[in-house]
Amino acid sequence: MCLIAYERGQTNIKYANPDNPLWAYINITDQCNKFCGFCFNKNNFKPDLALSKFIIILDKLKNMKIKQVTLSGGEPTLHPDIKEMLTLTKELGMRTHLATNGLEDDLILYLDKFKLIDQIQFNWGIDSYKEQLLVINRIKNSRVAVTIPGAKDNVDNLQELIINASKANIDKIRIWELCGAGEAKNSISIQEYDSIASKLIPREYSFKQSYDPEISADLFIPCIIASGVVLYINSAGEILRCMAEINSPVIANILKDPVKTILEKYKKYVAALPKRCFARNEGSSTS
Repeated sequence: MCLIAYERGQTNIKYANPDNPLWAYINITDQCNKFCGFCFNKNNFKPDLALSKFIIILDKLKNMKIKQVTLSGGEPTLHPDIKEMLTLTKELGMRTHLATNGLEDDLILYLDKFKLIDQIQFNWGIDSYKEQLLVINRIKNSRVAVTIPGAKDNVDNLQELIINASKANIDKIRIWELCGAGEAKNSISIQEYDSIASKLIPREYSFKQSYDPEISADLFIPCIIASGVVLYINSAGEILRCMAEINSPVIANILKDPVKTILEKYKKYVAALPKRCFARNEGSSTS
């Protein structure tokens, strides 16, 4: 499992072994205003997703009965149409999730004020979390999560990161192994990382074998794409095997293929996957 979580409170969706994907993770831009060593997307540059194409994608996701949409990147707050994208997603009744580095604080607070985001995920590093806390402490309407990637500096300072997340009343603390797609040479395995974290997590948090943003059931599979829960969609409309994998195989194209064809291709592809993580080297084992 490359992502696990400790959570305060309850989420709304509890689902295991789904018949259809529940969640769409969309990279709307590959632009970014930071240069994080753990980034898995810096080698996957494509042009921004146009609003007109996002509307087509959203309509198809609604027909697929997708329940939640993550906007990511790059840094999604740099996309010029992010307000419209979130507004349209909410109008269709889907939960919204934003994965951000938190630097565009005025925009984030605007989106929160108008209740356009159900959950905001901040990627925390020991060198940047204090700056992010300034905006986190001003958020009123959105649930807040932090993901702590397993970079060596974070591992060495994990206690400080967790203590400050708890003090800020952050709902969910996620622990993320670097799966070999970013600069993961100083990372450790998720088992080791979680073993360290579990000793530091405050008691008000409960363990969840969890995925973003609202699925909290244990899917019993160590790879999220192999679980059949999520559609990873890049800004070209390609549905990828894994967003954290450089040169990931393409399963379908949501802009070109009809909904029925997409679901058929996706289910067939997922059913044939060995239940392991593809962001690691092909010959390595998984948790």
